[in-house]
Amino acid sequence: MYGFLRLTKGPDKGCYYHELFLKHKLFLCQDIKRFSIKGTGVKIKIDHSTEPNFYVMPFVEPDPELNREIVELSKQYERQRTAEQTSKSSLNISSADPTM
Repeated sequence: MYGFLRLTKGPDKGCYYHELFLKHKLFLCQDIKRFSIKGTGVKIKIDHSTEPNFYVMPFVEPDPELNREIVELSKQYERQRTAEQTSKSSLNISSADPTM
C-alpha cells in the first residue's frame, strides 16, 4: 500500500522496510506515496539479492537542529492534548452537575 517491503533473510527476516523511511531522515517520509493494490491474487517475484543489509550500512548521525524541532513539536502536541483533555473534563463535570 505504501511500498514497504518484507525482508526474507538475515537477522531481520520478516521485518518491513522502505527506502524513504529512515531514522533521523524525517524529511524523506513526505515522499512516501500511498497507492491502491488491485486484488489480482498474483504475487510479484522479488529479487532477494537486492535486499539491504542494515548491519553493513554506516551509522547516520541525527541532525541536532532537527532534533530540537522534533522536541518542540512534541511539547506543542502534549500541551494541545492536555488542553483538549482539560476542556473535555470540564464539560463532563458541568454536564454531570445537577444544579446546572
